[in-house]
Amino acid sequence: MKTNRNIKEFSAQINKEKFPEVAFIFGEENYYLDKTVELIQQNSKKLNYSFESFNQQEKSVHEIIDLASEFSLFGGKKVIVVKDFGSMKQKEKFIPYFDNPSLATTLILVENSKVNLDQNQTYKKLAALNCAYDSPRFKEDEILNWIETRFKKQKIKIDFEIVNLLYSNVGNNLAELDAELNKIFLVIGDEQKLSKESIKALIVSSRQYTIFDLYNSLRDKKFDSALKIGYNLLNGEATMVYIIVMLHRYFNSLLTFQELKRVSKNQIALASKVGCHPYYLKDYESASKRYSFNELSKIFEILLQKDIELKSTSIDEKTLFTLMIGEFVSVTKR
Repeated sequence: MKTNRNIKEFSAQINKEKFPEVAFIFGEENYYLDKTVELIQQNSKKLNYSFESFNQQEKSVHEIIDLASEFSLFGGKKVIVVKDFGSMKQKEKFIPYFDNPSLATTLILVENSKVNLDQNQTYKKLAALNCAYDSPRFKEDEILNWIETRFKKQKIKIDFEIVNLLYSNVGNNLAELDAELNKIFLVIGDEQKLSKESIKALIVSSRQYTIFDLYNSLRDKKFDSALKIGYNLLNGEATMVYIIVMLHRYFNSLLTFQELKRVSKNQIALASKVGCHPYYLKDYESASKRYSFNELSKIFEILLQKDIELKSTSIDEKTLFTLMIGEFVSVTKR
């Protein structure tokens, strides 16, 4: 059985005005999912295709199949986008349609989350038809490269300090980074080179803190600061699930750094294994001097326990975060 393909491959097809009969786009990088749907709509308009988009709760499986099977009164192609497909009930009833889709319709199914294609028969069928496209979450180095590429397309000269400034202040959400960059490009106009000072003046983050501020406070074992930052994140759009996942990722990268720093002399190779840009290795070096292997092992146990408590108890997220930081303090030396 064929597995999923990358969403960039699907976007390239749409740009070439090649619309398939059926496609399933999914993944954790919602920015590219949203951009792909926008691209589908733009090219549909360009080709004079009829376009309709709705959430899964607005129509039943039978209504969608009937709509997809109907021929357009004007003889043109129809494009139908179904969002939140993963929440749709009786998805398996689509399978006969997938085997014999209407040639006059493009049916796009969208799911804004990670999907196991072996999860059920519907996903297995889409994978077998080679029409499932994944939008995986960007890694740190991919986001940094993406920021640099955006400036290059505008023919604006920058150095890595500016890229780091944007990444550290805005965060790793591509949609928010995109909005911030669009604002910057609008303000600077035809300016071809930017300084760090001018970028600082332009950046107004939508949040007081980002997950990177939490990383830095924990790196330095400033647990009082970590509490303040965590509360701020939870008052915004962040959830405790997100914080636990990101902290597990951070401490796992720190553990990898500790294990490899003595044997790996190549900074680029080391950064790749740690999962960061070489610029940030100095931060992991600083943290590695403060955390022992035993402390990291206990922190992983705390993160696992808090994940279990989050899913099995009714304790509120701020209280759970407070308890987690308190336990970090108890298993580490200041």
